[in-house]
Amino acid sequence: PGTLHHEALVLAGFANAAAEAGIEGHAPISVEQIVALDPDLLVVDAPPDGGRGSLAFLRENPILSRLRALTTGAVVELPQALYATGSHHVVAAAEAIAAGVRRAERAR
Repeated sequence: PGTLHHEALVLAGFANAAAEAGIEGHAPISVEQIVALDPDLLVVDAPPDGGRGSLAFLRENPILSRLRALTTGAVVELPQALYATGSHHVVAAAEAIAAGVRRAERAR
């Protein structure tokens, strides 16, 4: 809670696993905490130039690569403009998350 990322997830109809674990705001989160959460869905930023981004980092990490969301393909990459939005565009981010989940579900 306390972030537009949280609001976008909620608007898209999803629960925020970090919020449910008591993590608030833009608090740092450790690898151990992420592994303990093992979320069903990950929303990450898409690198603007097609380079190495958060998704590549997660997939290359021997521990994080085992996360449920990565193994099932439940990952949504948001363009930087939506991922880092601090305005009314949070609704567009929520719509992009929901659309990304629908695409991932169809691909399974």
